[in-house]
Amino acid sequence: ALPPRTRGTQSSNLIHVSDILPTIASGLAGVAPEDLPDGLDGVNAWEHVIGADSHQSMHASKRTEIPLNIAINRDLNFAGIPNPLVANASQANYTALIQWPWKLILGTPHYVAPGLGTLSGWWTVENYTYIPPPEHDADASVFLFNLETDESEHLNVAKTHPDVVASMTKTVYDQWLSKENGYRPPQLNIPRPKGNPKRHNWTWAPFVF
Repeated sequence: ALPPRTRGTQSSNLIHVSDILPTIASGLAGVAPEDLPDGLDGVNAWEHVIGADSHQSMHASKRTEIPLNIAINRDLNFAGIPNPLVANASQANYTALIQWPWKLILGTPHYVAPGLGTLSGWWTVENYTYIPPPEHDADASVFLFNLETDESEHLNVAKTHPDVVASMTKTVYDQWLSKENGYRPPQLNIPRPKGNPKRHNWTWAPFVF
């Protein structure tokens, strides 16, 4: 259980979905770190969940960055490349990366439907009112936000921090988009008959289509 000092508190430590297994196994199930399976992508963040009050300790030895989306494209053909027959396919291609406190977005993360103009911007929580992006950002293809000072991501500071943009962009291409590191281009997200669990002893398993 969470200690009393942790309940009802907030934390800005970085954590990824892959961290859930080692974190819960260690913190709630009592599994020793050395007894966890080898090769897990996640890290054990339990010590930070229960009370680390700064994410400097998290960054010192745990997770330093999170890739949110890498080369995402909503309109792909069966070969996994932008479909030239789909309107605005190239506009839905984007990559996003967090290196605290920075969040970088490369490309256009919003879809522009014909005749509707940009769908970028924000919707308020209180009365669900649409707030358009600043005019100078309406057609921007690079976004950089400081999540410590601008958690709602309203102020694009890419032009005032070109060094951060260059460094994070290099990380995207050298690490996350590197075939040597295991990157594969995005594939069309549609049901695949050969991926049906009934063909694999009712388990989710890799398959060739």
